[in-house]
Amino acid sequence: DFAGIESFLETPLKRYSSGMRLRLAFSVASHVEPEIMIIDEILAVGDLGFREKSLSKIRSLSTQGTTVLLVSHIPYFLKELCDTAMWLHDGRIRQMGRTDEISRNYQQFLRERDGITQNSRFFSEEGESYRDSNEDSSSKALVGSDKNISVTPR
Repeated sequence: DFAGIESFLETPLKRYSSGMRLRLAFSVASHVEPEIMIIDEILAVGDLGFREKSLSKIRSLSTQGTTVLLVSHIPYFLKELCDTAMWLHDGRIRQMGRTDEISRNYQQFLRERDGITQNSRFFSEEGESYRDSNEDSSSKALVGSDKNISVTPR
């Protein structure tokens, strides 16, 4: 069961939480071989297992020729799934280009808008490098990894 709701099959749909409904909707939509799939923040719901299955399914759809339009505020997912990104601001295209560049510019915009300096404690996105206190090498932060990361403000 892709949506992870098999134990709720006898439960009326009206009693499903909004997250359960989104998981079910994504599961159905992603298995009908669509030509175009619009995904709006679906990766923000569900547990790690559902996210991993969803990422894998989106990659699979994309490689099979499905056009995927992904809406997300989570740069990691965009970098994992998209070659090109579009930054919308106040209903207008602010920038379009390579995903890593757009993500970097968007995060810089947020820092400036919210008055966050580069030296402030700012949560890194998944997959960014960090220095492990127990090792001398740089590691990658991964959601669900068994690494303990301590953040020390400078």
